[in-house]
Amino acid sequence: MEESKIKLISNERVYHGHLNVDKITFQHQKYDGTMSKIIDRECVVRNDAIAVLLYNSSENNYWFVEQVRIPTLFNGNGYLWECVAGLIDDGETAEDAAKREVLEEVGYAVHHLEHISTFYSTPGGCSEKVRLYFAHIGDKQNEGGGLSTENEDIKIVKYSAEELKQMYFDNQIEDGKTLLAIQWLFLHYPQIYDNNL
Repeated sequence: MEESKIKLISNERVYHGHLNVDKITFQHQKYDGTMSKIIDRECVVRNDAIAVLLYNSSENNYWFVEQVRIPTLFNGNGYLWECVAGLIDDGETAEDAAKREVLEEVGYAVHHLEHISTFYSTPGGCSEKVRLYFAHIGDKQNEGGGLSTENEDIKIVKYSAEELKQMYFDNQIEDGKTLLAIQWLFLHYPQIYDNNL
């Protein structure tokens, strides 16, 4: 592994709450070989996350969740539909977190969990990496809707492949991980969108 060209000077927790924020002071080697000035940056520090694109073969549709996402209130109405998503708990595998989150949010078990991609959600200000999956919905286990202990109030929304195509081409998908999942779906299952090319 290549040695880091970043010199960490200090890392201080400046806020602890729903999100944790660290102030990081560092220098880095610039592309011309010289060292940068000392730089301060704030970083939201959190566990990595999972997201799951769900397919229901018996209904031939795709399941998403809609809920309040308060940051979207500044540029929208505060609600967002997206893939099932959540943080990976300490000591938990990404696959187990994906199964747990689907069970909590939609109330169903999953099978055929397939890894799509792993990526940083917001690398300019957040440490979180997202592991994105595709899964088939299995048997119903509970009513879903999220956890009251996490103040979740989640509604299941279902779209056909045709509806997803239309929303994709009409630029109506506002969540990045969901957009990536749908693009993956179109690339790996081209029969879904061939008529729109």
